Amino acid sequence: MKLRIQGASVRLRLTQPDLADFVAAGRIEERLDFPGTTFGYSLESTQTETMQASFESGTLRVRVPAASVQNWASSDQEGITGEQSFEGKTLTLIVEKDFQCLHKEGDPAAFRNPMKSQDTAY
Repeated sequence: MKLRIQGASVRLRLTQPDLADFVAAGRIEERLDFPGTTFGYSLESTQTETMQASFESGTLRVRVPAASVQNWASSDQEGITGEQSFEGKTLTLIVEKDFQCLHKEGDPAAFRNPMKSQDTAY
């Protein structure tokens, strides 16, 4: 699972194995060790009605409604998007399938890019 933070948005990208693990377990997590501390980020399927994020004990937690996860995982839908408002600010949350790059050889575990023509080789 890849994490991208830009401005007021958090984007998580999942490869095919990541998505399979997420659907099976209802949760997926990554950790990055630093000297003296660890930064983690997780994606969780929950009974919430909207997407939510929090930062607790060095871990960014993104929660997605379970119904949205099932629809997304079993379809060609590229991602799930939501917004969380707090203290006059809005945080955009995006969870999407990680597609192969069009311009270079990509991750074989990534999803086939829908923009790639059938006969184009990397």
